[in-house]
Amino acid sequence: MFSLGRTKKIQIKQILNIAIPSGLQSGLDMLSVSLALFYLGGISSLHFTALNTGAKYIIVFYPISAIFGIGTNVLMSRRFGAKNYVEMNRVYATIILSACIISLPMLYLIYLGIPYYLNLFNLSNELYTLTYSYVSLTIFALPSIIIKNVLISGFAATGDTKRPFFIKIFLTLLSMLGYYLLIEGRFGFPSLGLIGAAYVSLFISYLEMFILLLLPKFVQTKLSFSLYFNKTFLLNAFKVGIPTGLERIFTIASLNVVLIFVGSYAAIYKDSAMSGFQAGTTIEGFSFVPGFGFMVAIMSLMGQSIGAKNYARASEYTKLCAILSSIMLGICGLLLVIFAKPLSAIFIRDDILGIEISVYYLIAVGLSQIPLILSFVYDGALRGAGFTQIPLFINIVSISIFRLLPMWLCTHFGFSIYMLFVIIFIETYIRAIIFYVVFRSGVWKKPKKL
Repeated sequence: MFSLGRTKKIQIKQILNIAIPSGLQSGLDMLSVSLALFYLGGISSLHFTALNTGAKYIIVFYPISAIFGIGTNVLMSRRFGAKNYVEMNRVYATIILSACIISLPMLYLIYLGIPYYLNLFNLSNELYTLTYSYVSLTIFALPSIIIKNVLISGFAATGDTKRPFFIKIFLTLLSMLGYYLLIEGRFGFPSLGLIGAAYVSLFISYLEMFILLLLPKFVQTKLSFSLYFNKTFLLNAFKVGIPTGLERIFTIASLNVVLIFVGSYAAIYKDSAMSGFQAGTTIEGFSFVPGFGFMVAIMSLMGQSIGAKNYARASEYTKLCAILSSIMLGICGLLLVIFAKPLSAIFIRDDILGIEISVYYLIAVGLSQIPLILSFVYDGALRGAGFTQIPLFINIVSISIFRLLPMWLCTHFGFSIYMLFVIIFIETYIRAIIFYVVFRSGVWKKPKKL
């Protein structure tokens, strides 16, 4: 009995050693962006909305980053679990080089798509101009974002999330200083507003990429980078990564469809509908911080366990992740509900109606944080086992049938904007139940060679 308790304590420690730094690293990204939003919100609610809307265009292309990142994690964690470090680093090198080659020409096409994206949201002329000025600069950070995701996934696959986290702390402090100097124009620097925020984002993104790439040369780690390419490794990475990329594409597209639904209420609420919803999603993003950490942890530990051919341990890790993350996200959800109004007022102080919309959104998502994180955990467990097609199917079916279709009916028949938030609440619970049933079926235990 003592041995079992001790084993669980070790497993919990392993989960937290990966989850906490990963989650906090994601939190620092959120903090950096939110600080920029805070400064810009002090200029006007339109500046806040412009940065948020522009950032979402860049996020549209995160699925490309996810393809490389998930492929890296799944392939490398298996080899790490099997103690095949030579082949693990060959996988690492192959995916890094491929990410470099693919991301550069892709950037040109993405740049051309900016006006087409912004025209979807019925933005006023002033809001369109502000948003375009921001996104037309920050889009050039996309290659570094893709390559960084590969590098960070490589560290996570070996269970090392602390070093990237410490680097992120330093760079977050640096970005805070940059925002302070360039957005508001302090100590003789020009007041650049949105343009200043874009310059800081670009600089920090590429600096982080180069530090992570060079780090294995200066610290003790199982990772190493060399000029090596293997077509089979890349194809296997795409085999597990592309379904996740398609899943992210669909998820992000659905978020933008929701934005379009929200934007359709502009005749009633004007820019307050978009500003309130954007403020709510920004605040909610902080609750994803621990959720993201547990998702990374279960992907890595699942891959390592399967690499060691220990399916019982993989199942136990998933169960513990589900329990720990539910406790943490349940607390976060309650905080979202209790402090919805003061949190919303931080970002849109001059828009009373926007604050009200944000508050109702936060109540809906706050009360559905536990099923949301359970979906993330079981999604991550299936991915770590290499079964990335299953989460793709579940997300497409659940979001299409139980979220987007009812939302379209609400907007078509003139229901209140607040009904959209009720639909989000209900669909989150439905999706969690589907993920749980599928994972419990044991389909992930079938061996899959990668």
